[in-house]
Amino acid sequence: MTATGRVTNLAARLGDRASGDDRAVLAPGALYFALVFAGGRVFGPVRELLVASRVGRTAGVLAEASLMLLVIVVAAPWTVRR
Repeated sequence: MTATGRVTNLAARLGDRASGDDRAVLAPGALYFALVFAGGRVFGPVRELLVASRVGRTAGVLAEASLMLLVIVVAAPWTVRR
């Protein structure tokens, strides 16, 4: 089998598997994106205006990163269960 034939065969198999309801995947993915994006929109200005001016830019980024990790860890299983 040629390389083109293998790629075509793989694409056909993946297409069969992905032919279900795409909304079942897209809706939770969009919700997860929105939650994490909203977390960044909230924590970013707080970091710049309040935290970085008091403790420095690096400490502010580290504080925001730990909060964003918390948002990610909480949002991922929540959107999958929903």
